[in-house]
Amino acid sequence: MRADLRHDGVGHLLAELLESFTHLDGRFVRSMRTLVVRPGELTAAFLRGARRQYLTPIQLFVVANVVYFVLQSWLGWNTLSTPLQKNLDGMPYRHFARSHVESFVLRDGRTFEELAEAFDGRVGTYSKSLVILLVPIFAVGVALIARSRARGYLPSLVFSLHFLAFFLWLQGLVLLPLASAVRRNWSGAQSWQDVDQLMMIPTVGSLGIYIALSLRAAFGYPKLAAVWRALALIVVFFASVFLYRFILFLVVLHTLPARA
Repeated sequence: MRADLRHDGVGHLLAELLESFTHLDGRFVRSMRTLVVRPGELTAAFLRGARRQYLTPIQLFVVANVVYFVLQSWLGWNTLSTPLQKNLDGMPYRHFARSHVESFVLRDGRTFEELAEAFDGRVGTYSKSLVILLVPIFAVGVALIARSRARGYLPSLVFSLHFLAFFLWLQGLVLLPLASAVRRNWSGAQSWQDVDQLMMIPTVGSLGIYIALSLRAAFGYPKLAAVWRALALIVVFFASVFLYRFILFLVVLHTLPARA
């Protein structure tokens, strides 16, 4: 008897996705366990040529991306999709964004409210594909900060894919449900913006620890060197997110269909 997707919903889709990968002789389970429990080991294994027992870095990233965006659509909190108003008020490029939107409104002839509705209706869809831009952007920072051990852009790119896969899994399976629970049960958090600020603490802490451990395993840095490089890479990561959001803003704005 065929499953009824209308009743199974998100849980069924996730189960199908996981089954398709766990069926590949356990590589998915092995890759996930290694990604979470042994930070940096997947990168080290890839660089030394032990690749057949794990999913490729891009496979791991794509699966994490799918799971993250399914869960964020379900729970309603998305750290990688920025509404138009947030681009104008809360981003480092907000002054450019305001002047750009003002000129766009004058040229296009629609009101700001109409533009915001059209923009916000499309930005979530574009973010699902453009999130891949985070990988090469962050990899540049890794190549610069870990240049004494990474020795080239390819190792940095692999490191970036594994780190961002972990970030998406962490967001999707831990931080998104936690943020949703906080918003429902803690009266002090009145909006997703409040929750977003609160969740910065566990996000920065967990990512910083993960990067430090990954640098030690992947590139052999001693503890102190790994710690200060991890601090630098946290700054690079959030700068990469802002750059990704800026590119997303421009792409969505300039691909909006002309006003009818």
